[in-house]
Amino acid sequence: MGCYSLNAGDAIGLAVALCMVGYAVGNIIRFLPGVSRSTRASAASMVDYAVACLMFAAFVGGIVGLLDSVITAFVPASYVKDPASCKLVEEFFSNSAWKAVTIIGGLGAIAAALPFIPVVGAAISIAFTVAVAPLLIILGAIILPTSVLNYVIVAAFKWAGPFLFPAGVAAIAAPNRLLKGLGAVLISFAIVFYTALPVIPYAVISIMGWSGPEEFLKELGKYENQIESLKESPTAGIFDVFNIADFYNKVIDWAVACLLTAVFIAIAFAAARGLSHSIGGVSASV
Repeated sequence: MGCYSLNAGDAIGLAVALCMVGYAVGNIIRFLPGVSRSTRASAASMVDYAVACLMFAAFVGGIVGLLDSVITAFVPASYVKDPASCKLVEEFFSNSAWKAVTIIGGLGAIAAALPFIPVVGAAISIAFTVAVAPLLIILGAIILPTSVLNYVIVAAFKWAGPFLFPAGVAAIAAPNRLLKGLGAVLISFAIVFYTALPVIPYAVISIMGWSGPEEFLKELGKYENQIESLKESPTAGIFDVFNIADFYNKVIDWAVACLLTAVFIAIAFAAARGLSHSIGGVSASV
């Protein structure tokens, strides 16, 4: 249902194996002759924890089912079941970063070439530079860094997600609470981003009123083509060919989409941190 598998079967297998180890070791220590009362108490606690972790392992499958229900409640089933939908954020920000670099380079090349136009070149160059300066700031200071950051975060969780949940459950089930804090952090990030990744693109698309990110990127492609053509032969009619005012509207939408996604990802991190504290009594900042 999510953008990656939580591999609940692997998680249950690892948890049961580690629980049995903890259960066996605890019982062996309890009945060893000559051990102190405090050691026997610690061994009994290890046995109790192993039993509790066995119960937790039994609920793992139900946890995954609950997460799928949450996703379905927020996102239409047809959208969630489409494998391509899980690539929307990753592909959007990959293409977004490249388009930002290309447009910044193209506008810079045009600005550098305009002064060489006979007679009117200097005046057009000044006007063009003044007109596109805020545009370059938005592209370079907001869109490009947020696109790269969002892409890296989403791609990293899509790659690591299938390993985080089994590793977290296994860490929780390690004997005598040895890795309980680490397990809580891994499980929290796995399940929060399992739920968030299908929801984020749908939420952004709904807020922006887009039919899809790919349609918006196609619109940007038209301006990108205009810039590329002007790089080859900048003329005095540059403001007729390249509608800067209209392009500003697209760039502002572009920046808002990038910032919205960054906000949703930040909320997911905060939710994972809070959940890890609830599960294991430890902050995700560890």
